[in-house]
Amino acid sequence: MSKKGSFWDNPFGGLFDFNGDGKEDIGEQWFAFKMFDEITKTEDDGVGSIFGDSNVNYNWRNNVEEDYEFGLDTYDYDTEEEYNEALEEAKYGWRKTAEEGYEFGLNPYNFETEEEYNEALDEAKHAWREKYEEDYEFDLDPYDYDTEEEYNEALDEAKHAWREKYEEDYEFDLDPYDYDTEEEYKEDLEDTKYGWRKTAEYIYELDINPEDYETEEEYREALVQACSDYGYDFSDTGELVKNDDAEEEIKESDYPNKRQYNAAVALSEHYFANTSEEYEEKEKSRYRFILEQNDKIIAANYLTAYGYFLFSQAIKDNFDVPVTLPDEDESKEFPLEEILKKIHKKDVPLTLKIWDWCIEQFLPYADYSLMGREEMTNCLLDSLYIFSDKFHKSFREYLNDHADFRTKLVRQSKEMPNNLSEIIVNMIIDGFTKTAKAMFDDGLFRSEGKWKQVNSFMDGLIFYSKNYEELETIEFVEQNFLPKIKQFSDGMILDEVEGWQQEITEYKQEVERRSEKYAFSRSNAWRKTVPDGSKYGLEPRYYDTEQEYLDALQKKKYAWRDWAVQRDTLGLDLTQFETEEEYTEAWQSRYDEQQAKKRKEQAKQRETELLTDKTIYTYCGVMLPFSEQPYFFRTDDTTLKIGDRVIVPIGEENKEMQGTIVSIGQYARIGTPYPPKKTKFILRKKSENNA
Repeated sequence: MSKKGSFWDNPFGGLFDFNGDGKEDIGEQWFAFKMFDEITKTEDDGVGSIFGDSNVNYNWRNNVEEDYEFGLDTYDYDTEEEYNEALEEAKYGWRKTAEEGYEFGLNPYNFETEEEYNEALDEAKHAWREKYEEDYEFDLDPYDYDTEEEYNEALDEAKHAWREKYEEDYEFDLDPYDYDTEEEYKEDLEDTKYGWRKTAEYIYELDINPEDYETEEEYREALVQACSDYGYDFSDTGELVKNDDAEEEIKESDYPNKRQYNAAVALSEHYFANTSEEYEEKEKSRYRFILEQNDKIIAANYLTAYGYFLFSQAIKDNFDVPVTLPDEDESKEFPLEEILKKIHKKDVPLTLKIWDWCIEQFLPYADYSLMGREEMTNCLLDSLYIFSDKFHKSFREYLNDHADFRTKLVRQSKEMPNNLSEIIVNMIIDGFTKTAKAMFDDGLFRSEGKWKQVNSFMDGLIFYSKNYEELETIEFVEQNFLPKIKQFSDGMILDEVEGWQQEITEYKQEVERRSEKYAFSRSNAWRKTVPDGSKYGLEPRYYDTEQEYLDALQKKKYAWRDWAVQRDTLGLDLTQFETEEEYTEAWQSRYDEQQAKKRKEQAKQRETELLTDKTIYTYCGVMLPFSEQPYFFRTDDTTLKIGDRVIVPIGEENKEMQGTIVSIGQYARIGTPYPPKKTKFILRKKSENNA
């Protein structure tokens, strides 16, 4: 027991001497103990007491080296684990953002440094270059390209650059893109253009050589003219014979123009040798048409004996045009396509009027001509891309207003116009839906039910309807054209129907998903009725289906439950709370209740222990080198006295440290300066003979 006025009279320095009698009695010391017990108490009733070991162990800093490469300082971290985590992140964090190399069998986690990985990745990416040598013919080096695809594309482009010198030859149906080499294309072109020379004869008497003419028509025209000039004709056996009366019978002065004169000469003198009777009769009928109908039918007056309509002369004679056109008497100088292209730059309505007039006046007699039908219909339609946008719009309006012109243009064309699908789709977009339906029927009529033409026609309609801006056009095609296609019995056509329907469906889904126009309508109408998720950073437009959006909203809205369930829920049902705030408030309330109950039980338990424990505990105040205040330790050694040096355990690792006893006291349980169960024992007394 301590004496009056000693340390034990005021163990807390008089701080709790409430009655001012100069000492802290048992009640005042009990109050002090209770207060310190509450202050130092933690969930595990362990570390942090002002009476225990309060230092943190930083010895690990001595066992690691400062990492100057990554700028890390051990003194910036409280624990070795935190430092090692930061070091790991600094050394290998690049792996998380490194370019994926799985395609080449590379994993960044198998490399120590980013430089090593990038070198390996670059080598793997460009290993393909070893397969190729530098191509000196086309001056291409594989090392100038990042990918094999880019190199092959450049090589293919270089190999076929010659194609740009040639346009597709529609006259002979030759496309340079169908040939791998320029030599192959030129051989086919030569053979196609001049193959007729192999069967044409060299007429020595008239000095007419097929090799001197570009086309068979030019050769035949020259032959006819030579026969006329020199008074020759062909016998029934195909031999050339002199006709001494030819010039006397037919005189050019007897005819109003060269066209009629040439027809008269050809009809009276000229029949091709080695030709069929059918061909010969066809030629004669043309000559007779020119001679007999020229004053009644416009087409007969502007048709040459060689079978060409002189559109330039006909238009000049019948219209006041704002441009200059060449004179034509016996040969064609300017095709209709070029005539209309020139006029449309000055006067679009006049251009359409002239085109319609040509269809009306010349098309009924197109069988007398060479290429006349094509020139007025499909060839001209397929050349519309060279006309202005203003003309295109006016042309569609004209088609809508002039049914007869429209029908003849398609149904009487030489073959199905290549751009008919595009024209019909634009008619739909312009709102001329009735006309679009009629032109579709015209197209089917012109296809004659041939599966290649029908399939190409439908492919084009779908292709041009896919503008990725709206759906009304393709739905018009789907609802009005596709059902008619299904009525065909040809399996080559019917086999494509399912694919067309799928293509249309996929396109509609894609546009509804991407287009702003349908962001809140049609299949996306649900976006207007779903709960607002903006507070969670959610926008319905970024989701394809209502369920996807609701799932994302549910996940965001209740994300707090994922972390909440990882800690003690105190028996609360998370699904009963809509917001994290509601749950947190309920959890805190229950926690406070449980803690209050726990403290009450602990206080009752401690009170019981204090009242029932009759043990007398010996406490020593030990002054340690690092502290200005003594630390309390228990002992059962009755020989210890004030001033003795002792060895005591310090910290979580109970490291041995030397200290000096500055006070000794014996206490009942209720008066101990620190709870007995939490107070460490003095290990041993230090003497000259022990450490």
